[in-house]
Amino acid sequence: MLSRHFNVSIPAIDLTVTVYAVFQAVSPGSFASLADSFGRRLALNRNSYAVLVALRALQSIGGSATVPISYGIAADVAPSAERGRILGPVMSTCNAVSALGPIIGGAVALGTGESEWVFLSLLVIALTLLVTTGFTLPETSRNVVGNGSKPAHGVWKTWWSVLSLRDKNGLKEKGERGVSAGASRPPWRPSSLLASLRIIFYPDAAAVLLTISVSYCVYYTVQTAIPVIFEGIYGFNSLEVGCALLPVLAGLTVGGIIAGKLLDINYAKTAKADSTAPSFPIERARFRNFWPFIFLEVALVVGFGWAVRYRVHPAVPLILEFFAVGVSTVLSHSASALLVDIFPDASSTAYASGQIARCGLSAASVSVLQPIVVTTFGQPPQYTSVSDPPSPSPGHLRLRVLAVGVPNVARAIAAGNHFISANDPCIPGIDGIGIDDSASPPQKYYFSALPPSPGSLSEHVNVDQKALVPLPDDADEKSVAALVNPAQSSWMAIRHRTSNLPEGWSVAVLGATSASGRVAVRVARALGAGRVIGVARGEKALAEVEGLDERIVLDGEDPARTDFSTLGGQVDVVLDYVYGPAVVALLSSLKPTREVQYVQIGTLGGGDIALPGALLRSKMIALRGSGPGSWTMTQLAGETAAILKAVVDLKADSLHVARLEDVESVWNSPVVKGKRLVFVP
Repeated sequence: MLSRHFNVSIPAIDLTVTVYAVFQAVSPGSFASLADSFGRRLALNRNSYAVLVALRALQSIGGSATVPISYGIAADVAPSAERGRILGPVMSTCNAVSALGPIIGGAVALGTGESEWVFLSLLVIALTLLVTTGFTLPETSRNVVGNGSKPAHGVWKTWWSVLSLRDKNGLKEKGERGVSAGASRPPWRPSSLLASLRIIFYPDAAAVLLTISVSYCVYYTVQTAIPVIFEGIYGFNSLEVGCALLPVLAGLTVGGIIAGKLLDINYAKTAKADSTAPSFPIERARFRNFWPFIFLEVALVVGFGWAVRYRVHPAVPLILEFFAVGVSTVLSHSASALLVDIFPDASSTAYASGQIARCGLSAASVSVLQPIVVTTFGQPPQYTSVSDPPSPSPGHLRLRVLAVGVPNVARAIAAGNHFISANDPCIPGIDGIGIDDSASPPQKYYFSALPPSPGSLSEHVNVDQKALVPLPDDADEKSVAALVNPAQSSWMAIRHRTSNLPEGWSVAVLGATSASGRVAVRVARALGAGRVIGVARGEKALAEVEGLDERIVLDGEDPARTDFSTLGGQVDVVLDYVYGPAVVALLSSLKPTREVQYVQIGTLGGGDIALPGALLRSKMIALRGSGPGSWTMTQLAGETAAILKAVVDLKADSLHVARLEDVESVWNSPVVKGKRLVFVP
């Protein structure tokens, strides 16, 4: 929704997630050291809520300290042996709320149609939490209240106790902002801000931090990819995309509870097994039975990627994301508990070091979560990152691309074999279906992107408004994207490269079994052809082409020996998608008493033929070609609306839909041979 609202690419929106993750990694280190030195309440009492609606970075600075401080509170009140049963629900709640937010946001966005209301809702929630925390959160830091027997004073007291105007312990408040008499805490220095960063470089913490980082990276990447996957592939709306995060919420909650119970169970088993050991093996207690979870996590991530790539039923990736996030939560919580056990006197700082590591890796993973570029002619295009298109110039419109067909001419341009091929590197694609999200309501268009314009295989394109034709809302953009160019080739050939056709004219489509040839049969009928003859290799394939009156199968060994007697020596138009020796044989079979208008469109059978001069002198043959250059863009623009009207009612057969990111593996794959390839974001 944000990419549509701000009219930028999905990678640009992913960049805001990366910025959030970077600041989420950096800021807890500062707040955690403050929390360990000055207490939990004072560190949370930071008024950063007003900027929640402005910058994601500042949002992260204000909100990311919540998790390490919550961890510190749990460590304050629970010993190591019983820490799991408290940490499980606490950390599950902290993490699950981040998954619940998109569901609420999706409902708000769907109900209001505006992203601004999502941020306003966040502001209301943040203010509510500020008041709730101020009134109810007691100070637990042992550096401030010891084991709880020392009363808190000043800013360490809850607002409720301040409003009650009474000190339950009968002690008078000190004028300074300090702790109660007798309480002692280590002095805080500016260098303490780097304490969590220093922990990262401790050898005994490195393996633990790696486990935390990788397991959290799984959750963060899955959560970030869900909107792109379920909106772009499965067509979910804003609310449905939010609901697609429910398995993440469930995985975080269930995984956290399981992790908490496992922590206590493993601790008890280790204590019983090693009761005579001189020192307690805390590492063994926390990492007990870890390997099965690691292997299971790898299998779940691979399965999730497979399900998305092959577009299986959405229930499959939803189930897999639940288990993947649940297992990653078990791994992350177990490793985080060990990290705090290693640094018991600085629990918030220790947890913050884990957050620095995990959010840093998550930021890197999200940043690589793009358009397709031809870097070398003759090689498949590559899926890569490029800069967003500049702001549209006057007379142009920015569209979010929905579907792009790949006709043979687009392949020829990408291979550098077409006369309008651009210099590499270039973005391939000559047309597509896009949507103007800035319009109210959003409007879908067919657009042309012939060189020298940038290609259409991208997430966003700037298009000359003269090259746009509105598309009905109920039109199937994949079918239209697949059919417009092949329909365009035969339509423009008949409309602008032939003349004075008799009523009920006849046409021979050479290459009728090709994707373009099949469409040409239907286009010819739509433009008034009374007799349509299909010519192609393969009797079975030709028999499957609908709308033909007669069929001529090319000689498989030598097309020049094909028997064209079925034509009866006369035909008004030849639409040729093949070229090669069969053309000479066809033209030679025609009677000299009737004019034939031959239009060359494609070269599936070769780029050159030997056409005897005597043949041209002895027959009434008009030779023409059809393609960019033989007709003008103005003529194409004038016909596009009619082409679309004809195409919208057609259903593309033999369609293969692929994602942009799969372009290298799909481009020359045998799987798409004989099919119309369409790319979607």
